[in-house]
Amino acid sequence: MAQIEHIALGARRLESLYAFYRLLGGDPVEGGGGGSVLDFCGVRLEVHERSSRGLLQVGFALGSADAVDELSLALTLAGHRLLDSPGRGGEAGRYESLLLDPDGNRVRLTV
Repeated sequence: MAQIEHIALGARRLESLYAFYRLLGGDPVEGGGGGSVLDFCGVRLEVHERSSRGLLQVGFALGSADAVDELSLALTLAGHRLLDSPGRGGEAGRYESLLLDPDGNRVRLTV
């Protein structure tokens, strides 16, 4: 079963949005890179400064590289667009892939 690993939001006023989610109980994460990162019981909320607001990406932890490969293939065969093939990459060098959902939102599958 896939578990939500992270959600990335775009913010016009980064500091205000970050402070809001801190008030909701988010714990700051050191070395978040590219924005401000808060931890909510193991789910990371990434707040990035962007001219557009809203959802930038949702990430799902699948538990293994094989699971990332299998689900990436299944989603691609179902007609969803694969942006980054499964492999090591990203900020932390984790095994992951990147796809688009039917509305064009980015979905990151990771170990």
